[in-house]
Amino acid sequence: MEGETPIDIGSLILSEPGFRAGQPFIAGTRRSVKSIAAMFGHGATAEEIAAELPEIPKAKIYAALTCYFANAEQIDADLVEDERLYYEFQAEYEAASAPVAVS
Repeated sequence: MEGETPIDIGSLILSEPGFRAGQPFIAGTRRSVKSIAAMFGHGATAEEIAAELPEIPKAKIYAALTCYFANAEQIDADLVEDERLYYEFQAEYEAASAPVAVS
C-alpha cells in the first residue's frame, strides 16, 4: 500500500440535515443506508447487493451494512414505518380509485 493514501472510512457514509431528512446515505450517491438494509433484510448478501449495484464500490456497500448494524434498531423501525405507510397509501389510493356502484 506504499504511496496510497488510506481511505477514511468515516467518509463513506454521510448524513446531512437537509438531505433525506438527515438519514445516512452512501457518499457520492443518492442511495440510503436504509435501502441497503432493506435489501439485506430481504435475504441479499453483501456480495449480491454489490453485484446488484455495480456503480457503488463494494467498500461502500460494506460501510452501509456496518452503519446499519450499528443502528439496526432505529433503521428497522424506520423500515417497518415505511412499509406501514406504503400499505396505508395503497389502501387509500385503491379506495379512491374504486368504481362507484350505480343503483
